[in-house]
Amino acid sequence: MKNTNFSRCVKLWVAALVLVCGVAFTGCKPGVDKPALPAGVKELSADSMLIGTWESEYGEIFTITTDSLKNGGSWGDSYAGNNLLIGEITQDSGYLYIKYTRAMNLDSSYSEDAADVGKWYALSYKNLKPDTVDLAGAYGSVSATNTIEEAIAEFTIENGYFATYSTCAKQ
Repeated sequence: MKNTNFSRCVKLWVAALVLVCGVAFTGCKPGVDKPALPAGVKELSADSMLIGTWESEYGEIFTITTDSLKNGGSWGDSYAGNNLLIGEITQDSGYLYIKYTRAMNLDSSYSEDAADVGKWYALSYKNLKPDTVDLAGAYGSVSATNTIEEAIAEFTIENGYFATYSTCAKQ
């Protein structure tokens, strides 16, 4: 004799399983919560030649990952940031943008609670090769901006923010 209650129970269980799996998989779409990036910038790819630790002829050290940048040297840590974005000018030059997580205080020390923490900063790079790159941090009348769009507009070579580059060797 056929048990219809058991058959109905199995059908309901399978339907519930299909529903749960459908909801679970649609909730895992990558990038759904990420806002669109402004024109001209993108995330740094994992195979970029910029990724690594670079040391300048002055002992300054830059550590670049796909989403962060730290600066320092034998004297200790200087500035740092996350949300790293890249704006390419040519194949071997462009800008790196970070949102400060550590910045300079008014007394020239660096800390995680400096006024510019949470704001955007830029570096320029040129002559990128597998073993060397020239890097310059933005220096001028503005130390940081509130938005990435402002950083892209403000921190440019044309605006005079990148006068001095350090030649860095990959470590």
